[in-house]
Amino acid sequence: MKTMIVVMLAVSGLFQVASGQNTSSLPKALHISATGTNRTTGTIASMVLQNRGNTPLQLNLGAFFIPSDGKYQPYIVPGTGSITIAPHSSSNLSVQGYCVDIFKTPLPDGASAGFENWIHAAPLLPDWRPSPDHGWQYQPDSRALTPGTGIPLEHTLDLQKHPEEAAALLLQAYTQIEQAYSALQASGAINTPFSSQPDKERTAVIQQTLWLYCAEIMGTPYTKEDFRKNTIQTFEHSSGTSFQEKPPAEKEKMEQGIDDFWNTFEATGYEAKLIRKPADKTGRPELIDVKNGFCECGTVKMDAKVFIKFRGRDTELEHAFAMDAMSNVRDTLKGEGQVLADDEIRLEFNNLVATCTECKNGLCDATITEVKASTNGLEQNNLVLTADNGSYTADLGKVKALDSKNKPVENPVRIFIAVKFECKGDGDTCKARNCEKVFEIQVERKP
Repeated sequence: MKTMIVVMLAVSGLFQVASGQNTSSLPKALHISATGTNRTTGTIASMVLQNRGNTPLQLNLGAFFIPSDGKYQPYIVPGTGSITIAPHSSSNLSVQGYCVDIFKTPLPDGASAGFENWIHAAPLLPDWRPSPDHGWQYQPDSRALTPGTGIPLEHTLDLQKHPEEAAALLLQAYTQIEQAYSALQASGAINTPFSSQPDKERTAVIQQTLWLYCAEIMGTPYTKEDFRKNTIQTFEHSSGTSFQEKPPAEKEKMEQGIDDFWNTFEATGYEAKLIRKPADKTGRPELIDVKNGFCECGTVKMDAKVFIKFRGRDTELEHAFAMDAMSNVRDTLKGEGQVLADDEIRLEFNNLVATCTECKNGLCDATITEVKASTNGLEQNNLVLTADNGSYTADLGKVKALDSKNKPVENPVRIFIAVKFECKGDGDTCKARNCEKVFEIQVERKP
């Protein structure tokens, strides 16, 4: 169901634009329209906000995801701040954002941006995982990671068909990129031809890294060759000259600039934990850190069991899962394991083993530092578990009932097991790295 824009009145008199109900919930005095600017980055839309009433209106706008109509670019808008509109007056607002689809053209100048379809982008929940019920398609070859976690996303999403699902994820991706860029710049790791223009460099790196990530989400990777072609086409259009006709020295300089840009985009994606590095010749992933000498997070394995005590029965149903962070981080209990409200679920897992990959200077050992169980749809949540003779158990309580608006098939019970561990080398040979692997078990609800 399409998410509409609603303005909610707080005690302070501040109106907050958010997702939820219907535009009929907007104050009758408020009228909002938005149009395109034919731009990809920066001021991507212009808003006109009219107060037709007799009292001032104070608005807090954003963050937003502006979905695509299928022809023009969708955008992520991190936030537009607060604005007060006097009675019987209007305010113009420049909307700052970033495009999230490199393969579409900008919304033309003056064309309607369909404000009624904009979606509020809320923060991504800590235990969020992609679900087929929300439009995600399994794709193990994707390089995309869940933003900031290092956990392989292993799914793709059609942003046009599922904009509500994309909103929080894309906002989190933008946030991670912005933080990663600042960290890399502070350490002197940013190297592009725009180094003499800091603001332009920052905008370009954030936009291109966001495109790199979003293309992986959509299942249509954005490659260095794509970037090269776009760069040369832009040069030829602005200069009116052919790239091939340029002197060899100038072409070589431009090719080096393309290399520097692309290396920076990928380094930012790695630092933001958005993009998985390709494996080396041994099959191991390269180190995520820009600097060498760190241990590499390996994998976590465990034998998990889910026990279900159905309401009104004395016996339990037991189902076993062999979980491995390299090959099987998600599993689903179906069929006879489907549950109803007030059925009880407990979790047990054994043989929990974490491993690390050596750094370039030596071997690394793993030490488990925390094991935590969190749930969606059960009474118990955020349980820190301790081992008893190598076995971990968690009583997760009863299954919560759904309200009438939610369908059982779209809302399975979800159990997350987060294992934190430290990879550390002997002495000072390898720098320690804090690691985390998250597993998910879904238990279907009976229709």
